[in-house]
Amino acid sequence: MIHTRIKSVAQRLNWYRTKDKTFGLYQGYVFHMGDGNGMKFIFCILKNIDNITIANLQATLELRKSEFKNVNIKLQDRILYLSFEEGIFPSIRRSKFVRALDSLVEIFENLDIPKQDSCFECGAEEDLDYYNYQQMGMLLCDSCSSKMEEKVELSLLEWKSEEKNYLKGSLSAGFAATLISAIWILSSYYSNKVFPGFSLLIPYFVNKGYEWGGGRIGKWTILILALIITFFEGMCLAFIFDKFHNSPDVPLSSLLNGGAISLWVCMISVIWFFFFYKENLPEFYSAEKVN
Repeated sequence: MIHTRIKSVAQRLNWYRTKDKTFGLYQGYVFHMGDGNGMKFIFCILKNIDNITIANLQATLELRKSEFKNVNIKLQDRILYLSFEEGIFPSIRRSKFVRALDSLVEIFENLDIPKQDSCFECGAEEDLDYYNYQQMGMLLCDSCSSKMEEKVELSLLEWKSEEKNYLKGSLSAGFAATLISAIWILSSYYSNKVFPGFSLLIPYFVNKGYEWGGGRIGKWTILILALIITFFEGMCLAFIFDKFHNSPDVPLSSLLNGGAISLWVCMISVIWFFFFYKENLPEFYSAEKVN
């Protein structure tokens, strides 16, 4: 989701978009612009600059920091990152982004930082187009884009062919879930409480246990983890209900409330695994313009 003010600036600049950012050329340099939690940001990847230029850039930014009021500036690994902090309500005007871009371009030109209006890989100046690689904007020629596409396809083939270690990962996840389940049951047994917070620990340690066992994400991973979580959550709740449903020391309302919360947490965690738990596979495709 891209904020409307970011989108408005990008549309005026005829920029492109990824899933959560915009990017494009501004006076010869490629910038990315987007928004996060309580702030908006601009960053530029500065390839092919030496350490002396980096030091001069840092010194120049420090001297001209008055032009970037209420802006946090960080230069790391040849990425210049500007974050504009906001309050609860969006308060940054579109003109502030443009002024920041103008200042950065002026600084880059004064330091003779090379323009970025050619192919990112080979420097060609013809047959260029914008591409999205791992949610980062790139300007590539036809030849380099074909090579990048082949590289991504090869990575996907390697991922599909590699051993996923389902068995080792499942055993490790089951062992981790057994430990947490035992702690949950013993805690409930000796304190006469349900402790629904343990229903959140089981999914966490099942996930970590799968990773510790060397399990890799594949087409069966989500189903395996969801079954392990559901089994151990259900087993723990069944034991707790069987132990306490006739106990005078535990009010029925407390038992039902704790059980309901635990079931909700279990359901949400399983849904999270099905919809959001996935391998960060390489992506490469032609970028779309902001509209």
